[in-house]
Order: sequence, then structure tokens, then C-alpha cells
Amino acid sequence: MTTADTVTAVRTVAHYGLSLKPTAARLPGIRHVAADAPGATAFRLADSALHAIRKAQPPVISEVLELSHGKVSLICKTPYGPEIRVSIDITITDGKTHALLTCRSTSNWKRLDDGSSWAIADALERHVQAALKDH
Repeated sequence: MTTADTVTAVRTVAHYGLSLKPTAARLPGIRHVAADAPGATAFRLADSALHAIRKAQPPVISEVLELSHGKVSLICKTPYGPEIRVSIDITITDGKTHALLTCRSTSNWKRLDDGSSWAIADALERHVQAALKDH
């Protein structure tokens, strides 16, 4: 595990008020993206983020569950793991845009997703960052 992955793991478990231990492996992959977005609306940024993710291959979007004011929810396919539910929450405060990406396995029983949710979060983070900066 790299130092960056370790730091991300510590931040994720801290977000849920836990300590880093084996039971934390079922937690979703979480990423926070911030950018300047003067004059943009949350819906416009959510639409831009979805458009950027659709253009990026992989991951493959199998279903868009929600596209609303500052919210995108979708299901992504992975080539060898479970499907991953992705939620992107966008807020705008004082001209700064903040996007919170949450990726978790769609399987509802206690099973590790072999890092698929973390890999999807890593892949989507740079696409959402680019979409927010374009506005």
C-alpha cells in the first residue's frame, strides 16, 4: 500500500469516526474535490461532471440514477468486480465549488469489493476536478 493510499484510508475512516483496522475495509471510497466556479449553478456543474464521466472510459456507466441540483448518482461497471454505486454531491459556497465523491459496492452483503470502489473513486476524481475547473 502506498503512502497516498494510507493517507486516503486514514481520512476515510476518520470521516466515519472509526480507526484504521481490518473492519474498515468495507468503507466506501471517498474523495473531496474543490475548485473555483464563479457564476456556475450546482445543476450545471452536476451536468458537467456527468458529461465528463461519460466521456471517460473506463469506468463504464451502466445506469444514471439521479441528476438534480448538485447531485449525481450512478452505477458504474467494473471489468472484474462488483458494480459500484457512485454519488457526487456538489455544493457552492462563496464562489468555491466542493464535490464529495462516494463510491461503494452495490452488493448488500458483507463482502470486500477488491478495491473496486477505491479504484473507481480514483479514476473519477480527476474527471470531476476537470469538469469543475472548466466552469
